[in-house]
Amino acid sequence: MGGNGVAADLPSMQFKYVQSIMQRDLSAHFKIYTTKIMDTFVGTSMVAPDSGVDPCKLNLKDPSVQLGAFDFVKCKAGDEVEHPQALIFDAVSAIYQLRLRYEAFNFTSLSQCQLVTVGDRFFPTGLGLGFPKNTTLTIPFSRAVELARSSGAIQKYLKQYGIRDEDNPCHEIVDEGGLVLTIALLSGLFVIVTSLLVIALIMGFTFRFIWPLCFSHLDEEARKQHEADLAAAEEEEEEEEEE
Repeated sequence: MGGNGVAADLPSMQFKYVQSIMQRDLSAHFKIYTTKIMDTFVGTSMVAPDSGVDPCKLNLKDPSVQLGAFDFVKCKAGDEVEHPQALIFDAVSAIYQLRLRYEAFNFTSLSQCQLVTVGDRFFPTGLGLGFPKNTTLTIPFSRAVELARSSGAIQKYLKQYGIRDEDNPCHEIVDEGGLVLTIALLSGLFVIVTSLLVIALIMGFTFRFIWPLCFSHLDEEARKQHEADLAAAEEEEEEEEEE
């Protein structure tokens, strides 16, 4: 366990999810880091992605410095032995944060993203609001929500704030049981294939043109030796016939 959360904090749904995995499968082990806030703060001042301040260069031993959840993963702010390698967070906040960072640094491609979402959402539950029992507000409120949904108002707000799935510029798709093919991996594969093709062309050219030029005298000597052997064999046959 680690992070900058406190013991008084209630466990999150993400924490309970990981905990349930460990309860079902005794071979599954996780080291869990908890964070108290989403954004990074120095004292009471928030360090925004577009502030020009690198959160990873802040003095983490300073009690006034508190890394947010996303910077905690980005800066590998674990202990001296291990550090967090993934973050479980609600989709809307993740999309908002990744898009904000992407735009703040003027990134232009997925390969530049410092953090990415991977695969599909799991256990999507949405949000709910609680009302007192037997209140008269539940019916009109439910109707208002349904009207906002059917009229496209909800989608309009999602688009306005850039928190739809298609607004996430830092998302990698993983095939079941497969490996994420990032731009870096594809470029490396391209270099390997190109190198093999060049080597094949060089070898083909060598055996087709250079090899005959370098070893043609050996072929001529072999031909003469073969003719001499044939002549010697014929002479032996003629001598045997005369006897």
